[in-house]
Amino acid sequence: MMKTKYFPFYVLAALCLVCGAMCGDDGGDNPDCTDRADCSDHGECTDGLCDCDWGYELTHCEGCDALAGYTLDATSGDCVLAGCVDVDLDGYQAHDFSVCPSGEDYCDGDVHNYTENGCANCVDTDGDGYGQMCDLGTDCDDTDETIHEGCP
Repeated sequence: MMKTKYFPFYVLAALCLVCGAMCGDDGGDNPDCTDRADCSDHGECTDGLCDCDWGYELTHCEGCDALAGYTLDATSGDCVLAGCVDVDLDGYQAHDFSVCPSGEDYCDGDVHNYTENGCANCVDTDGDGYGQMCDLGTDCDDTDETIHEGCP
């Protein structure tokens, strides 16, 4: 006959406590959140747990949900759909307005231009963002990057 060994109760209880501490579960005595601020302002606190807004994940909604296609936008600091990232950091995201909250940037490699008109047609010899048909406006001296208006 084979003898079966059992772990004493105190060993099992200690293992449960260690596992619970490692997993962030303290048995309900110390909830993960009490309000929206505890959820990084990106989710609602419901019964001590963060219910994250779309695009956010992790215990306190502090990360972007990459599996759903979200990534961190450097300009806004928000999680946005991957196609909405603001590459040139001009405040306009490269995608369409219906998806990206800051709007559309047709020229996301050019910090000075964001509309279809400026990107396709801007003639800016000195590289200051001002010139003929540029989003920032015309340049009265397109040979000097420090001057764009008030020319003699």
